[in-house]
Amino acid sequence: MPQENECNAIYDLYQEVYEELSDIKHLVYSSIRLVNPESLAVFLSKLLCEKMDQKNNEVWIVSGQNNVIQTAFNGMLVPIIKRRVIGIESSEMMTHVIKKQLVRWPSNDDIEKSLFPAYKLPFIFPIKADSMAFGFYVIDKVTERDISVAQFLSQFYGMIFSISNLHEKVMEQKNELNELTELLFYQNSNLAALHHIGLEVAKSIDLKELCKIITSTTVEKLGAHKAAILLLDDESRRLNGISQNGGLTGIENVSLDIEFEVVFKHALTRGRIINWKDYTRTLRIGSYSIEEWVIFPMGNKNKLRGVLVASVGKKDISDLIAILLNHADLMFENIILFEKLKKSNTELQEALSHVKTLRGLLPICANCKKIRDEKGYWNKVESYIKDHTDADFTHGICPECIKKLYPELSQFKD
Repeated sequence: MPQENECNAIYDLYQEVYEELSDIKHLVYSSIRLVNPESLAVFLSKLLCEKMDQKNNEVWIVSGQNNVIQTAFNGMLVPIIKRRVIGIESSEMMTHVIKKQLVRWPSNDDIEKSLFPAYKLPFIFPIKADSMAFGFYVIDKVTERDISVAQFLSQFYGMIFSISNLHEKVMEQKNELNELTELLFYQNSNLAALHHIGLEVAKSIDLKELCKIITSTTVEKLGAHKAAILLLDDESRRLNGISQNGGLTGIENVSLDIEFEVVFKHALTRGRIINWKDYTRTLRIGSYSIEEWVIFPMGNKNKLRGVLVASVGKKDISDLIAILLNHADLMFENIILFEKLKKSNTELQEALSHVKTLRGLLPICANCKKIRDEKGYWNKVESYIKDHTDADFTHGICPECIKKLYPELSQFKD
């Protein structure tokens, strides 16, 4: 009979250990899925209610470096507006639990009673971590067996909270990576568009055509709402509209005196991009209004040619527009040089058209010295030269002819 009782006791102990191991297995599988500290706090509080019969319990979580916040109470999430906050350095008890990560046994400490008045014998167990506890939980009147389980939970939930923090960091990095990937795809597609546009820009041989390509690309490819180009006239110091896209029809009729247009003057004199955040939300260009604008000076440090005005809204496309304008500036140089060369060639052609020269063999009479023209007529030398060059004649008489024609005058000449 004693042997049978002993076997039954061993069986009961085995059954109890098995159930505890099953509970631990369930605890591991359930906790490992939770990555939010608040969810973990609520789960721990429920576990204390259901498995340890601690109907009166609460879980506190460290916030930042200075405070610990009541997060779960009796298996429920504490509403944010009702959460209590305790400073970690506010008492020796908090330092003992959070920084030293030691269990706080029931005592007659007035601070302890004021913080946890609902507990007859409050036990405070830290949720352990490497340097400072993640928080703590409070239970009431525990047995020796409960203390062992509670100490296990302190270690186990410290590990789960570490996994939770690591998971949050991984998710943050994953989100950052996803955002970076999206940005790279966006930038890549825009750069591909700019490359395609660059080929069109390289073919431009006319300033108006080039400006039209720039404004249409800014709106249709890069996503600006509106865009306009105004070129600077060096003599009058006025900005004259030349091209637009996005509904600024008639911008070609706009002419602005930069001495009275502060925003444009700043962009040109400083040679840098400026936007509405530094001035006013709405920019007036003649009779037009542009919201959330950015002004890009066109040209380089040696020569500013004008401005591109774009309404970009919330889009971050300033860098892409700047890349487009840098590429276009090279074409501006080429087009201006081409225009100068074209003008020089025209002037040269006009000059050459006024120059008449005689080339080749001229048929001339050996006796009278008349010259035969291309129609077969014989002309006096002076008539022929006058008709075929820009030269003209004035008549005089040489010394030999004077002797021959006027011998009586030749002696005076001598």
